[in-house]
Amino acid sequence: MQCHINGTSVEVEPGTTLLSILTARELLPESVVIERNGTIVGRDRFDEVVVVDKDTIEILSFVGGG
Repeated sequence: MQCHINGTSVEVEPGTTLLSILTARELLPESVVIERNGTIVGRDRFDEVVVVDKDTIEILSFVGGG
């Protein structure tokens, strides 16, 4: 299946969850916001939301600084 993650076309396996995408990218769920097809997904749902063909995923990371 093809989906777009942060503007890049990516091949994902059927059954891939948002949490598994974060894990593969070594991102912590508590440090990101995920938008799927224009809708923010709650962190408590990252492990249950399954990516489908042609989804558009935006992963926004929090960066601290001073």
